[in-house]
Order: sequence, then structure tokens, then C-alpha cells
Amino acid sequence: MKRRSLLTSVGVAMAASSAGCVEFARDTIDSSGKIGWLGVDNYDTEPHQFEVQVKRDGTLVHESSHTIQERGANIVHGEDVDCTWGDTAGTYRIRARTDGTDWVEQSVDAAVDGTVGCVTARVTYGDRGDSLDIIVRENCEEVPDYPGGCEFANG
Repeated sequence: MKRRSLLTSVGVAMAASSAGCVEFARDTIDSSGKIGWLGVDNYDTEPHQFEVQVKRDGTLVHESSHTIQERGANIVHGEDVDCTWGDTAGTYRIRARTDGTDWVEQSVDAAVDGTVGCVTARVTYGDRGDSLDIIVRENCEEVPDYPGGCEFANG
């Protein structure tokens, strides 16, 4: 638990310093890639129930629910999502919602212009106000540093 909190704190600092480098998807493009790690973080001062889905080529390949406690003084709580979608390349979309609200959806390929073979993704709530965000990054080479990353990306 302490390692996860430390990694989250370090990740928050890194994300803040590189916030301008993160691109958010607006359109879907045809491409093929993999998701090497997916995490859920709660920056809010209230606990939340997260639901996460991953679709590959339009087929649901992952569905999970995560109860994440509220942010502490210097700790953002979160969980790693089990890598049940495997190492199959495809056109991925991540969907998430909190507490039964409307789904937010993000195309993995559009977020990285369809040019990266492996990505990491993070579902966050409360980092930028009362919003749920799905952030996709071109940093699969960092997966060995993330506990719970997909086995194929840890190798």
C-alpha cells in the first residue's frame, strides 16, 4: 500500500510537470496497438465507485468495478486494473464512469495519433475539478515501474 501511494505521489508530480505533453483524443482513427497498463485514481475528497470497460475492435474485453477512497493529505488513492484484455493488438477504447453517472469514452489510437504500439492509461476523477478523465500516454516502456502492469509489457 505504501509503495502504491508513493508511486502515485511521484506520478502526480510527473503528470503535473508534463501536463502540456498529454494529448486528449477527439476522433477515432484506424490503427492497432496494445494497452500495457491501466490505473484508476481518485483525487476527490469523497470516495467513489469507478466502473471501467475496455473494448478491442468493438468487442468488450474487460469490465471491472473499483471502490477508491478519497484523497488524503498528500496521498492520491488508486488501483491498478487487471490486464484481462491480454497482449492482442487492436483498436482499443476505454470507457469509465463514477457512481453510475454517464460514461466517458476515450479512443486509445486517437490519443496517440495511432503511431504507438503500446500505451499506458489512467482514469482519474477530481484532478481537474468535478470531471472524470481518461489519459493515454506513450510511455509503455515505463510499465515495469508500475505494479500490476500487463505481463507482456513487463517483460
